[in-house]
Amino acid sequence: MSDSPRDEHDPHGSHAARPDPPQPAAPRTSIWPLVFAGIFTVLVSGVLFVLTLGAFGLLLIAAGGLLLVAALHYYVWGRWLGDAIRRDVAEEEAEEARRAAIEQRDETSNS
Repeated sequence: MSDSPRDEHDPHGSHAARPDPPQPAAPRTSIWPLVFAGIFTVLVSGVLFVLTLGAFGLLLIAAGGLLLVAALHYYVWGRWLGDAIRRDVAEEEAEEARRAAIEQRDETSNS
């Protein structure tokens, strides 16, 4: 029997294993796509603002206001809800620890 590696997918083991393909390099991150997207957004917004004689500016202000309200809502409710959930979990863990201590005390007193 040969010591050469075998292909695990071949039930008879008659072919040597294929080498693993090289792993692709991790993609490099860059800020440039975000910079270009920002520039493009500003240019398109400027053109639409001029073409609509300022009406697009009002639409941007309204959308920005709506986004601000949504962000504040998310922040306030998220913080409140996160605190409430952490408090509930802590109470449940304390109750479980208390029950476990009582059960352990009962087991040692019954022995």
